[in-house]
Amino acid sequence: MVEYPVWKVYWPRPFKAWALLIAMFLFAVGLLGIHSLVSGIRDGEWGIAIGGAAFAVGMSLPCSASIGFAGLTSSRASRSVVCVSHADHGVGMLLRCKSSRFLAVGFSAVVMWAFTAAAMQFSEASASLLPSSRDNDGGGVLVLGIGVVALAFVVLLAFRERIDVALHESGISRRVRRRRLLTTRSSEEFLRWEDIGAIQADTYDVHTNINTIENPIIRVVSLKLDSTRKMERFDTNNSIALRAYALGVEPNALMTLLIWCHENPESRGRVAQPDARDLLRAPPLRERLRLSREAVKTRSE
Repeated sequence: MVEYPVWKVYWPRPFKAWALLIAMFLFAVGLLGIHSLVSGIRDGEWGIAIGGAAFAVGMSLPCSASIGFAGLTSSRASRSVVCVSHADHGVGMLLRCKSSRFLAVGFSAVVMWAFTAAAMQFSEASASLLPSSRDNDGGGVLVLGIGVVALAFVVLLAFRERIDVALHESGISRRVRRRRLLTTRSSEEFLRWEDIGAIQADTYDVHTNINTIENPIIRVVSLKLDSTRKMERFDTNNSIALRAYALGVEPNALMTLLIWCHENPESRGRVAQPDARDLLRAPPLRERLRLSREAVKTRSE
């Protein structure tokens, strides 16, 4: 029995220096919030202190995203990967959807900063969180609009669709949960390993003015799927889509593990072991960046 899958590159993530430079810039901008926090506490300007702290926390969201986009990610499996026990499928490994808490905290901090800055701009406060003149209320209106938009994102996150994936010795299950006001609806789809015909790498491309973001999607192909079933986004008549970009795992490690389980029936029981999380461990960062560079070079030839 093969003990561990051999990590392969299906979605290259080479080092992007420009993304790291953006992260460094955002970190430096975030330090301005720390400076406002310290000076506000020292001078007794609590509006400045609160706004500065909120601004620093809000900058951590795009800064962290830029670091990940630069290819600087951890080799270890996320804590979102846990053991699960199912009444029908037995013990397995649950790959939970990425938590929205970090996003919620980031956007909430933006809301607090924007509302605080607007309140200070329109009030008789002696200080301002905005770089514009105190007599210019246009800036206050602008940040107030930013706060409203950010607040709308926080509300929408509460109704965010969650898709979890579980790996069992017998097969793969995908659970979709949707929140509708005070109720939560969920549906589950299960495929036995023996019914899977192929596991394919795909992408959901998002085009921007700067770059094209390729979000990894794993297609689990099977002729045993009911074509009349309710299909989720990216599903087809003969495949279900696992949104690897939305799961708290390294996409290449997950793809490698799925193919390993599909091709090695005698090794599938490893996903039910207490140390199953180690199956999703990626190589060290330097090795991953090297393999990603080689993969990009091979594709371009």
